[in-house]
Amino acid sequence: METNERISRLRRTYEIGRLWSGVWRASLVAMGLMFAMWLRFDSIVWSFCLVPFLVLGFTEWVGQDVMRGARRGAIGGLVPTLVPAVVLRPCCGVDGMMTAASCCTMPSVCTALGAVLGLAVAWTASGKRASHATYAGVALGAMSVAFVRCGGLFLGEALGLLGGLAAGVISLAAGRMVFARIRA
Repeated sequence: METNERISRLRRTYEIGRLWSGVWRASLVAMGLMFAMWLRFDSIVWSFCLVPFLVLGFTEWVGQDVMRGARRGAIGGLVPTLVPAVVLRPCCGVDGMMTAASCCTMPSVCTALGAVLGLAVAWTASGKRASHATYAGVALGAMSVAFVRCGGLFLGEALGLLGGLAAGVISLAAGRMVFARIRA
C-alpha cells in the first residue's frame, strides 16, 4: 500500500514539474509576442497573447511529439505577426487604415498567405519521425501564435489566415501519410 502511495506522489511531483516547465516556456513566448506587438504599436492585440500562452503551455505539458511540433509551429506562426497590414488588406490605402475609413476585406489573400505558411511550416516539421501528434502540434503552435496577429484583423481575414494555415498543415500531413501508405 505504501509503495502505491509513493508512486502516486512521485508521479504527481513529476507532472507538476512538467507543468511549471511548460508555463515558464509559454510565458517566454507570450512575453516575446507582447514585445513584438509593442514594437509594432499594436496595443489592441496584447490581450490575445493569452491564447498562445495557454496552448503552448498545454503542449509543453503534454510533451513528446506534440511539444516538438508546437515549438516548430510557433516559430512559423511568427511570420504573420511580421506581415504588414497592407499585404493582408491589399485594397486599403495606408491613409484609409490610419483614419479608420471603410476598407474592403479580402479574406482570400489571408487564406492564401495562411496556406503557404501552413505548407512551409508543415514541410519543416515533417521528417521520418513525424507522426499525427507532431502535425497536430505544428497546427496548434502555428495557429496560436498567428492568432495574435489575427486579433487586429476583421473576422473574415482572421478566419482566412487561420483556416489557410490549418489547411496547409493538414494537406501536407495527409499527403505524406498517403504517400507513406502507398510506398509501404
